[in-house]
Amino acid sequence: MTQPKTDLAYLRNEKAKAEQKLRACQHREKILERQMSELNRRERVHRLCTRAGMLSDLSGRTDRRSGDSFHWL
Repeated sequence: MTQPKTDLAYLRNEKAKAEQKLRACQHREKILERQMSELNRRERVHRLCTRAGMLSDLSGRTDRRSGDSFHWL
């Protein structure tokens, strides 16, 4: 004969399983958030470097040896 689903031990077991699954999902969410922030940071850096390179090419007044060449902007 099977136990009814209202048995206290059965419900505690189901609760423990659900809590474990919740912790695993929360951990996965943190991992994905870190990956998103890393990708966003890479995109920002790439965009900044691209724009700086275009500005450098267009200005023609830059000194390639120093980073202080854009003070006139």
